[in-house]
Amino acid sequence: MTVLRLEVTLPFPVELVWQALTDQQLLSEWFLRTDLRPEPGGVFRAFPTPGISGFTAPFEMDVVEAVRPARLVLRWRGEELHSDVVWELSAEGAGCLLRVSQAGFLGIAGEARRAELRQAYELMFEQRLPALLEWLDEVQPAPPVSVPVGPPVYVADAEPEPFEDRPPRHGLLRRLGGMPGDRRLRLLSVGGAMVLTVLAVTALTTLLLRTPGPSAGAPGRGPGGGVQAGDPDASAPPTAQAWPTASASPTAPAAGPVPSPTAPPPTSALPPSSAEAGKTGTNTVPALSVSYRTVESFPGGYIGEITIRPGPGGLTGWTATVDLPAGALVTSAWDRIDFRQDGGRVTLTPQQAHRRLPAGRDFTFAFQVGDQSGATRPDGCAVNSTSCS
Repeated sequence: MTVLRLEVTLPFPVELVWQALTDQQLLSEWFLRTDLRPEPGGVFRAFPTPGISGFTAPFEMDVVEAVRPARLVLRWRGEELHSDVVWELSAEGAGCLLRVSQAGFLGIAGEARRAELRQAYELMFEQRLPALLEWLDEVQPAPPVSVPVGPPVYVADAEPEPFEDRPPRHGLLRRLGGMPGDRRLRLLSVGGAMVLTVLAVTALTTLLLRTPGPSAGAPGRGPGGGVQAGDPDASAPPTAQAWPTASASPTAPAAGPVPSPTAPPPTSALPPSSAEAGKTGTNTVPALSVSYRTVESFPGGYIGEITIRPGPGGLTGWTATVDLPAGALVTSAWDRIDFRQDGGRVTLTPQQAHRRLPAGRDFTFAFQVGDQSGATRPDGCAVNSTSCS
């Protein structure tokens, strides 16, 4: 069993360090690309980053324990990797002490890999993590300053200004100022009601004046006819109008122009229904799309990734197939995917958690291939007979 230990003192608050250790986006900045979340019982993935030694292939991370903001216990599982990893935080003055420990199996060449991981951890925890924390400390807003609120302070010698010494008011303001309070309030209420009445009458008059009426010299063209009142060219011949949409009431005409009796009914502006689209072959929504990419290649193999985007109805009970050249083997797969190989054909099936994929949401899984031929991608792949793009 190989054991690694590291202690780092960071001049930043514990909460800020915990954020950098558990946020997916921040972890990808200083650690590895991962979907890790501090949820006990969760299974997540991590992918090697170029320039970081000791990590040769993607691996899974089981969250065993997560105590905010003090302790995160992980179990790493992958090719020639089975380790228990603990990140512990404790306050030290105004800063934080981070303890890192890893114990377990690191493969056949465990000592050599231990030395590589030691260098990688020194780069990650002693250089990249402090640089990220310094940036976070600068961009995050400072906590609000609490101002103590005491009893109100009164100035004993501050007396109100005598009425007769105040600057004189003029006109209406002077009259209102000299009225009793109840009379002033009644007067203001009456004035406000008058203003509201004037505004309502003005709005109603404007609305009536803008309502289109019959156009002179154009018999049969009432409101909603081919030419509206106020049109710039009332003498122009009527043109074909838009066909009423399905949202119009069957008993009352839709607001706006209606088609001329002599004009041929135009083509509907609405997109065809899904059934019509299937007949005409236009505006169809793909039921399923599948894409492939090589995440990383290395001597003796590569890591492939398949992304599935279900159609409008989702996807239930799916199976993926990968075709490999002679001698190539799938050695592992991630995100709860089982695989079986028969010659060059590899069948990958999801476990219960991923058998039902919701509509329109991408699902991505990865697999590792051992291939001494130097190939960096499979000969072909498909999901439910839909080929990868």
